[in-house]
Amino acid sequence: MANYDRRERVGEEIKKQLSQILPGLKELERPALFSVMSAEISGDFRLCKVGISTLGTKAETETFCRALQAMQGKIRHELGTRVKIHHTPELVFEPDDSIAHSVHISDVISKLNIPPAEPDMERDEEDI
Repeated sequence: MANYDRRERVGEEIKKQLSQILPGLKELERPALFSVMSAEISGDFRLCKVGISTLGTKAETETFCRALQAMQGKIRHELGTRVKIHHTPELVFEPDDSIAHSVHISDVISKLNIPPAEPDMERDEEDI
């Protein structure tokens, strides 16, 4: 159980640091809005799957993940200077459609014709 807690803490720290590193990469062509959604560390701390979400299309997200993967060495080096662990894990960037999914859900909800709830006038003053 303690190893899982450590993996979770290291994953959160990697996610936090990547969120700071990626916007600073000048040679990286990136979408207008992207986010590091997750960082899952393997049991031996050698591999980290990083979930990347963009506001663009699925194809744009996949292209962005391939560009990140191509720059993995530089990103990993910068990460190694910020996160002090014995081995900096190999990074695997994967598309995560969380942002697009939540935008879709918001659109669906806004298109529903649900009238606003009317205030309950029969409530006793004691309930207030």
